[in-house]
Amino acid sequence: MTENAILLEDNVHGVWIPHRFANVMRSYTRSNIKDVFDDMLILEEGNPHLTEHYWEAWDNIIREFWFEDVNEQRFVLYPSKNGDLWAIPIDELKQLGKKIMTEAKRALSEQNKKRVQKFKDNAIKYHLFGGDSYRIDFKDGSSIYVNFLKHQDPIIQVNGFSDSTGQECADLLRRGIVDVSLVIEELIQASGKAGYISPNMRK
Repeated sequence: MTENAILLEDNVHGVWIPHRFANVMRSYTRSNIKDVFDDMLILEEGNPHLTEHYWEAWDNIIREFWFEDVNEQRFVLYPSKNGDLWAIPIDELKQLGKKIMTEAKRALSEQNKKRVQKFKDNAIKYHLFGGDSYRIDFKDGSSIYVNFLKHQDPIIQVNGFSDSTGQECADLLRRGIVDVSLVIEELIQASGKAGYISPNMRK
């Protein structure tokens, strides 16, 4: 968490955190409580299992509520992914957002590397067609076709069943989170066996 973050509610309280926090909101005298007063009333007497609009009211408080400390530093609410409720200085929230995004991208990058490695391990043959078009064959009998077009996203097609290696590879390439040309180059190198090669692409 950030340097000046304050833990308001521990995750052990689970679904009762909104109710617990609503019952101390009045103590934040330097806040915009008037903007979420109706939501606070719902949660003060609310029961997460019985009260209508319990979670709707909580979502609104999370989005809208802020308070200031004695130094006029403004805090906003931040529910962490493990269920704790934090108050974070608003200027530190941007830093946290960047950190989360960086960590998420790093994790996604590592995950994608593992997926691409799986495709490389299963690639058995490549084909080079004219017009910057390629086909990669996989061990399970599926294939992907990639046609690179000028000034457009590549066209990616699949020959194979829904849970085949080819379909999984195509799904990743279509999401735009990996370099398609680089992945195709790696798959060609990994397969190591050429099939059809267009005459104008032969060396």
